[in-house]
Amino acid sequence: MFSYMILLPCVVMTATHNGTLARRVSTWREEGGDVFVNLQPSHGMDTPTAKKYVDFLLTLFPKQQIGLIRDAASTHVCDEVKRYVEEKDVVYEFIPAGLTSIMQHCDLYANRRLKAVIKKRFFKLKR
Repeated sequence: MFSYMILLPCVVMTATHNGTLARRVSTWREEGGDVFVNLQPSHGMDTPTAKKYVDFLLTLFPKQQIGLIRDAASTHVCDEVKRYVEEKDVVYEFIPAGLTSIMQHCDLYANRRLKAVIKKRFFKLKR
């Protein structure tokens, strides 16, 4: 049987690897936090972050077959990430380039607002 759900937010923000802020948020999941936060020097999804996100998804659905639909961003479609996803036995498909606004409404509209709220609260924590 197939089902779907909107996943927990994935927030990638600019900060130093293993800095004070990164160490502070690294335990959020262990403490019951419901968001994937990755801090790195460059803002945006890179190859290591894409792989960490797959690992995060696997913790949400242990011993279950999961599928992942992503846009055709270069990080998502690179061979290293595709191999990693296949090794983890995750089924994946890509939204063709230019169709994200048509096929991925939640990412463009709902997540944008949600991420803005998370970012605002996050910076309050940072102070």
